[in-house]
Amino acid sequence: EAGGLAGLAGWSVRRIAKAAGIGMGAASRVAAAVEVAHRIEAGPWRPGILLDCPALVMRHYRAVLRGRTQEVCLAALLNSRHRLIRDVVVATGGLTQCIVEPREVYGHALRDGAAGIVVVHNHPSGDPEPSADDAVLCRRLAECGTVLGVPMRDFIVVAVGGSFSFASKGLLDDALPRAAD
Repeated sequence: EAGGLAGLAGWSVRRIAKAAGIGMGAASRVAAAVEVAHRIEAGPWRPGILLDCPALVMRHYRAVLRGRTQEVCLAALLNSRHRLIRDVVVATGGLTQCIVEPREVYGHALRDGAAGIVVVHNHPSGDPEPSADDAVLCRRLAECGTVLGVPMRDFIVVAVGGSFSFASKGLLDDALPRAAD
């Protein structure tokens, strides 16, 4: 009914209990096991992890955002060696869009002394192809980063069907290296 483990990851404990015909205690254990698997796949979420190419960013954040039923946009704040300072959710939306304000993205980057950022957001539809709005937002954020001296190194869309990196497609001036893709 969930369409597999990936679908189950987005279900609440109550929905698991109802669909499986089990009690809340057993459903809680199932949900906990799914969350443990999710965290193992996401790898080490900690400051200092290296995010120096689009492939590493996509792998890490596809696991982090898997199972989300709403669009979420986050900014990965990087130091001068492309290591994660921290990531921060900058917007949460509905099924098909979320409104991202550059001041929200770059406010965090400036406060934390980031040398660069990578913006990542998910497409709950499963299609990683960026929308026209994604392309406009990418350009706007890149321009703001240039003015502020905190370059946007990539804008990445993650989805069940794959990922899309603006840097890998040569669409950003201050991009992460493409060689490791």
